[in-house]
Amino acid sequence: MSSATSTCSSADAYFGMLKVDMAAQVIIIPMSAMAEALTRLDTPEQVEQALFLLDLGVVVPDDLTRDNTPSVATIHLTAKGDTSLGMAHAALAARTRTARVVTSTPVVWSSAHPGVDVVALGILHHDMRPGCRA
Repeated sequence: MSSATSTCSSADAYFGMLKVDMAAQVIIIPMSAMAEALTRLDTPEQVEQALFLLDLGVVVPDDLTRDNTPSVATIHLTAKGDTSLGMAHAALAARTRTARVVTSTPVVWSSAHPGVDVVALGILHHDMRPGCRA
């Protein structure tokens, strides 16, 4: 993978998060949801690019711990629709921290976890991303 592609992908992630909410103080990333997302990628390079998000100064990792595991399991078991461990963990983090979930699947979220405030993550157009080629 070329460094231009890597830089472009890192910039995409950065500008995408800025576009979601310019007034955000922190971005909470449940580590179980991050692990699920990483398993859906195709190459180690893509994993490295995704992990770039954790290096942003505004990111607060939310670990799955002995203390919050029972709550995550309860949320998973009582979800109104299809969900995953990562989604249940993100729902708990959003509820306990009064935060929004940024997702590319808002319909899935609204049916599975109707009490969680969801923001749809849009796809940036190529002409909006500095230094990126179509």
